[in-house]
Amino acid sequence: MEFSVDVPVKLTEKQMAYILCGAFEGYSSSWIEDISYIDPLPESAPKWAHEWPRYCTIPMFGRMKITMIEGDGEVIIDAQCLQYALDAMSIQFPLRLHSLFDESYDAEDADIFLQLACFSEVIYG
Repeated sequence: MEFSVDVPVKLTEKQMAYILCGAFEGYSSSWIEDISYIDPLPESAPKWAHEWPRYCTIPMFGRMKITMIEGDGEVIIDAQCLQYALDAMSIQFPLRLHSLFDESYDAEDADIFLQLACFSEVIYG
């Protein structure tokens, strides 16, 4: 018999930005060819968000287009995609999800998170 417990845990916007930076600056750079911003960062975004690279903040406050290498297509991600990735990780990769919350994650964990946000599955690596 397997035992489990659902414990609500929240990530702050800044924690999410760190995860996204870890993905874009780490493993994800091997499958991403280009990033473009559909929506500008709103003025209402926290001050710190205006000082960070846009690829770390735009998905939380707007939409961003990611083009994959070698013509593999493109996707648009936003906050809803990020939430989906967290939910998917809780089922498919619970230990990796835990590492996001306790901030012990590495570039691979962040990449898995981003792939789930983009594709609903891990397809690279």
